[in-house]
Amino acid sequence: MMSRTALLRLSNVCLPAPLLVGCTWAFAVLVTVAVPDASAEETQRIGLLEAVRHTLQHNPNVKLSQFDVEASRGALQQESGSFDTVSAVSGEVSREYTILTSVEREQAGIDDYDTDGTTLSAGLSRYLRTGQTVSVEASVSRLADDISYPTTPNAGAVQFALLQPLLKGRGRDAAAANESQAEKQLAASRYDLQRSIAEQIAATVAAYWDYHASQRVLETLKQSEQRAERRLEDTKALVASGEIPQTDIEQSAADLAARAARRVKAEAAVFAARQALGIAIGIPNDSFSTLGETTNSFPTLETKDLPSKAQIASFLATCFSQRSDLHAAELRAEAAQIVLAATKNNELPQLDLTIGAGYSALDEGSPLGRLRTALSEDSSGPNLLASLTYSFPVENNTAQGLRVQAEALLAQRKILVEELQRQIRSDVATAFATIEGNFFSYQQSQAAVRAFERSLENETTKQRMGLSSILLVQQVEDQLTSAILDNIQAARDYAVAIISLRLASELLPVAEEPHYQLSLNDLITLPPTLAQQQ
Repeated sequence: MMSRTALLRLSNVCLPAPLLVGCTWAFAVLVTVAVPDASAEETQRIGLLEAVRHTLQHNPNVKLSQFDVEASRGALQQESGSFDTVSAVSGEVSREYTILTSVEREQAGIDDYDTDGTTLSAGLSRYLRTGQTVSVEASVSRLADDISYPTTPNAGAVQFALLQPLLKGRGRDAAAANESQAEKQLAASRYDLQRSIAEQIAATVAAYWDYHASQRVLETLKQSEQRAERRLEDTKALVASGEIPQTDIEQSAADLAARAARRVKAEAAVFAARQALGIAIGIPNDSFSTLGETTNSFPTLETKDLPSKAQIASFLATCFSQRSDLHAAELRAEAAQIVLAATKNNELPQLDLTIGAGYSALDEGSPLGRLRTALSEDSSGPNLLASLTYSFPVENNTAQGLRVQAEALLAQRKILVEELQRQIRSDVATAFATIEGNFFSYQQSQAAVRAFERSLENETTKQRMGLSSILLVQQVEDQLTSAILDNIQAARDYAVAIISLRLASELLPVAEEPHYQLSLNDLITLPPTLAQQQ
């Protein structure tokens, strides 16, 4: 933001006139060389709404927040993958040679035999968000050897199973905690994007008003320099006619040089403000110099624009509902609460009940084609299974440590929410105070400008008549310039306070790309809720 120093309010320094002339003109030359001449390139005038639209399209901070949303969406998809259906298929072929004993050799009539084994299995399993794991598996196998031929057994089996956690891991709060907190994080990142958009809009608007103010300051100092040039010419004429002393020429020349130096510094300030606006918009550096004059003036100041204390209090009570960063902080606190509930469940013993049911089948015959009918021929069942398993680490340090971390995280998130609420109230109250203060400052400085303009005209006339000194004229000139700069500063601060209030209450009607909806009134007027109350 521009300060009074940035508005080129220079202190009065008493130096000998020749030295002052030499120093100020040397300074003017140096600054003129140092500051690039934007007029060498074609410039285009820029409006406030145009600058904001450029920001929404090109600002890197907005793009970074958009990628944060994509990253959060990927994290949620990753956590949801825990509940994907998993398929498994396996096959095994083996051959094993067995040497027979002497007795077996006499009985079988062979020295050894080989056993060919074939096993195929396929299954599906899925971990449910309620904590259970369901699975189904079908398998067929056969063992063929020289002894059992031709009655090779082809066995088949189908098994259904359900694993039900009874303590640790039971229920959605435990099983789906990571996915639930990832959903909260995704929603929070979307609010972060909205807040980033609002902040970049406000930053661009402030940079635009700084740029506009710097142009107004430059124009003011140019006019002051032009008046000093006319005074110097008038002084030379009066000295030539013998009406005033020769020393007044030196004083007028020194005054002109000082005002020229101020003007050159103002040109440097315009360059710096242009650079800042280019950064805020997000355009390439080599395009900064194409930013020309601003087309929008400061918002109009009227007494009716000032809200009453009752209206401010009512507005403060409702401003939380619009703040995206507050919604994001609350969602992250909810995510921390979900994690804490899961860590508490994780401290429980692992007690799992498994139940299963299935059937077996058998088809005899050596051809491999018998494997296809192994699940349907000569079936029997049902086969039933029930098991109970228990495990628990004696010290349980890991689970307890995770729970302590989750409690600390939740406490931090709650503190952040409370602190953000306090900050929002302060920001809104400060914006209102700034609006009111700069409204009256603008009125007073405007009255001062009119008074000093009349005073300067009177003193100039008196100086030409020999009834006033050149020093008094220059003093009034300084007072007029100071009043104009104060007026510009107050108008600039009022304009920035408007957008600061809208940022603090986040009453900037924007949607996600590409449906940005914004009007000029959204940037230069009080929020509509206040306007409706008035």
